[in-house]
Amino acid sequence: MNVIIIIAVVAIMTLLIVVLLKNAYAKDDASIKHIIQKYPDLVSALLNRNKVTVTTILSNEEKDLIKSLSKQDWIEWHELQTAAVHLSNKYPLEFDDYIMEFFNSSMNRPLAQSRGNLFVPIAQKRKRVISALKLDELRQLCSESNDCWEKRKIRISKMADIQNHNPKGFQRYCKIKQKQELSSLEIIRDKNLIEQFQRFAEQSQNDEEWEIRQDSFALKYYEILKGKYGSAGRYVYEIPYNRITEEGECVKSKFKIWQSFSSAFSSSHLNQQTSSYIEAYNRVSAFKNRTRYFYDSVYNTIIDVIKQISIDENDKPLVIFVNNCNAEWDQISYDYHYKRLKKGLKREHIFSCDLNRLYEYQLPYQISSIFIVDFLTTNEDLYNNCKSIISYFDKVKPTIAYHSFLKDYSADEILELLEAEKREQIKKASSPKIYSKDEDIKFIIKLFEKVNKHPYFSYTAAYSGDSRSPIPMISVHSVGDILYRRQS
Repeated sequence: MNVIIIIAVVAIMTLLIVVLLKNAYAKDDASIKHIIQKYPDLVSALLNRNKVTVTTILSNEEKDLIKSLSKQDWIEWHELQTAAVHLSNKYPLEFDDYIMEFFNSSMNRPLAQSRGNLFVPIAQKRKRVISALKLDELRQLCSESNDCWEKRKIRISKMADIQNHNPKGFQRYCKIKQKQELSSLEIIRDKNLIEQFQRFAEQSQNDEEWEIRQDSFALKYYEILKGKYGSAGRYVYEIPYNRITEEGECVKSKFKIWQSFSSAFSSSHLNQQTSSYIEAYNRVSAFKNRTRYFYDSVYNTIIDVIKQISIDENDKPLVIFVNNCNAEWDQISYDYHYKRLKKGLKREHIFSCDLNRLYEYQLPYQISSIFIVDFLTTNEDLYNNCKSIISYFDKVKPTIAYHSFLKDYSADEILELLEAEKREQIKKASSPKIYSKDEDIKFIIKLFEKVNKHPYFSYTAAYSGDSRSPIPMISVHSVGDILYRRQS
């Protein structure tokens, strides 16, 4: 009997507990529904959901989270949202920067998203970000003083200055950071890096544009030579050099340059050279010892070429005299051979200077083109001098023309020339000879040369064509205008 009574009592108590719990849960659910009805956006922000309604099925954890806030908390949260909207209207850019610095992740929350709209007013976007902020975040935001917002305004001004002065650098910086929106604190902190990226971008663009200008200028120089100095030799080269990409990487590139020259020889393969090339080689020491020199007509022609460049470019080129070479000539020899040309340039008010003293000169005008004058040039000299000058004028990147009084053919070049002569001789020997009027005149001129040629006089070969391996020939112009002579 007692057992039955005990079981009945336990059953009644269990039932009461169930009823009490059910009432409690019902009361909690009613309270939660009331909060949802009154503060739907706040609940959505709290639960990090896009939208919460009274019919939304909530987990026990979500219900506990809603119940963890007091009635006063919900009221404060609502008031802080209103205050934050006021702040965003008063300090719009500063507000964006603050969110970026402290609550960057809030912009990815459901309530902050555009919800399918492609074009949303900025003010509306700010309101959405505010609606996604949690209570503690709004407390921090709204606790900032006016002084803090004014200081942030100054900081944003500095940030804007960095962005405006380094557009490409900033673009590269954002790409590396893998985000388009950054706080002013980040940008100001990384100012030096952004400026470095900008320099890379500008340098890369300058190099690309300069290579195009140099190619165009090289072709123009070739045309000037044909018109003003047709007897000069002409070789085209692609000079290798290192350039910077927008990413700051050093890559190999090249630029085109036409080298003109008054006379030529080769110090390579002497045992395979013909007598005319050997004679040209043997004359080099006389130039070095200042017992042989070029006539004024050569210097005057070079000045005419430089003047034509001035006309075509609408600017006077800077003339740089190379006074060093692998043959180790002394300065006296360079001064001896350059003095006539330097005097002529001075009369034309064309500025000139020596390569090894370039750093001492204050240039009188902005340099857009450079005419390099070298007395004896190997291909190695040509490459090194061009790259040295380009490096020195790295900021302005002038176009370059190159003239050598004496060109030292490379080993490959002299072999190509000798092979070309052999092919020409074979061709002539295998074909019947029909003399034209011009050839008769050339024959008579050669006879005249044999009779009148002084043993101390010699003539410079003229070259034609665009080939890297032009065929030497004596021109009527060369016969009438002795290019250099030996001093008696």
